[in-house]
Amino acid sequence: MNVRDCGPPRPSPVCLAVKNGLLFGVNVRKPDLHKLIADYREISGEEIPVIVGSQAFHASLEFVPEIAKRSVECDFLLSSANFSKRKELDERLGALSDYQVANGFFADVLGLATVVLPDGWQERLVPFLDDEGTPVALCADAYDVCAAKLVAGREKDLIFIESALTGDMIEIDELLARIRGLKDKVENDVIGDRLRRLAKFLESKWIHTLSLTAIRQFDIA
Repeated sequence: MNVRDCGPPRPSPVCLAVKNGLLFGVNVRKPDLHKLIADYREISGEEIPVIVGSQAFHASLEFVPEIAKRSVECDFLLSSANFSKRKELDERLGALSDYQVANGFFADVLGLATVVLPDGWQERLVPFLDDEGTPVALCADAYDVCAAKLVAGREKDLIFIESALTGDMIEIDELLARIRGLKDKVENDVIGDRLRRLAKFLESKWIHTLSLTAIRQFDIA
């Protein structure tokens, strides 16, 4: 898109987003996430929402990796009881909404059919606290986030997993254990395919020798 196309009378949200650099990423800080959670809670009616994507690392880690901060969307898992609110959430807080144009980040509202998480993920949810120490959201833990990203299998997901391994935020053996908890949730050789792609992605990084060995020896059975 050419920014010069954003002419009068009023630029569209897409044009404004391009002008403000919002389509290319901003650093999402904890105060930003607090604001988005508060606005999401007000619209959705969910007292303690669930976050399952990159921004969930804010709850698990004291120092959030830059790759998570650069993710401009926050993935909320909307309960079936409140799913009627999805359209309103998308319109008011979603991608290319006026909210994203104004703030630089947005809510991506998901259902359980959209994201694949390992067995037992609900028991491992980590509370995300406000400044007074009160839980305002529950977040998937770092391993469950990375396992879900492996299944999604996009290049940005592999980059995220590699960054988490490089930064010692996760260990390969525990990640593989979580991946084992996905075997009954995906079809055929999805996991094998994703692990082969991850291994190929890691091959160029000599520091991942041990991770490569563990991946190649992994048996999902």
